[in-house]
Amino acid sequence: MDPHSRGFFLDWDHVADDQVGALRAQAGRDPRDKALSDLIGELSTRSDEFVARWARQNVRLHRPPANGCTTEWSATSSSPATHSSCSVTT
Repeated sequence: MDPHSRGFFLDWDHVADDQVGALRAQAGRDPRDKALSDLIGELSTRSDEFVARWARQNVRLHRPPANGCTTEWSATSSSPATHSSCSVTT
């Protein structure tokens, strides 16, 4: 939400997608987390860009390197009623 953050990150769109995906992943792990629900609610009311990214329903997690290998995975779904897909890259 800070307008200066766009200049700080070289790949703003990727960083923003990852952060929203991380929020969505955490919300899925603990749907009763009131503080997280409040944060998502605040972001939703103050940022149209957040709303658009949240609506994509992307979940992205980047795992730290282990023995020189990096694992990144993402899962997307066009709606809760349709199928889900998961891709893994190593």
